[in-house]
Amino acid sequence: MPNTEAIATWEVGPSGGQGGDDFSDQSSLRNMASVPRLISVIVQCEGYIDAIGFMLSEDSINLTSFTLDPKVGWRDSTVVGPSKVGLLGIHGGPGGQRHEIHLQDGEFVEQISGKYGTHVDSLRIRTSRKTYPEASVEPCESSREAGNASAGSGAEGPVEPRYGGEGGSVRFSYTAPKGYQIIGLCGRAGQQLDALGVVLCARP
Repeated sequence: MPNTEAIATWEVGPSGGQGGDDFSDQSSLRNMASVPRLISVIVQCEGYIDAIGFMLSEDSINLTSFTLDPKVGWRDSTVVGPSKVGLLGIHGGPGGQRHEIHLQDGEFVEQISGKYGTHVDSLRIRTSRKTYPEASVEPCESSREAGNASAGSGAEGPVEPRYGGEGGSVRFSYTAPKGYQIIGLCGRAGQQLDALGVVLCARP
């Protein structure tokens, strides 16, 4: 019997390499009776993207009466013990430098872009208010070194801020249509983020 109480979501993508295991936040979001509020995005990276995850506001989580799988959702693979309520999941491995984007009330993710080769090498995240990482935020080590090297060799302009490194030969971008938002993630991951897509839903 279909869960008619659940919010409507759909996946777009993923883009990236062929390694890793499939994942989708849609398995957790399909149990939501109303659109939850995204409060932060977690990115772990160094020379590439190690992992990514979305955190929902605990007080905005309204489950339907048809929650089919008690094991679905709220599981952080980098934490031993009880999973953190509100975290849809950290997709990828435990390595890299951890960054967390904190969203304000009314702010939502409207675009995720980056580059990939055999895995996801870099990411930029645009919300309804700004683009991350900001120029004032310390980038991952490999991005900073590459930026310094480019500036010293007479390259045109500074390297655009990004999470991750300089690798990847293919660009990708997912943008939510007007009236919609990126509320979750899908793709493939193992010890790193191999491929990334998005889960969309209408804004409340």
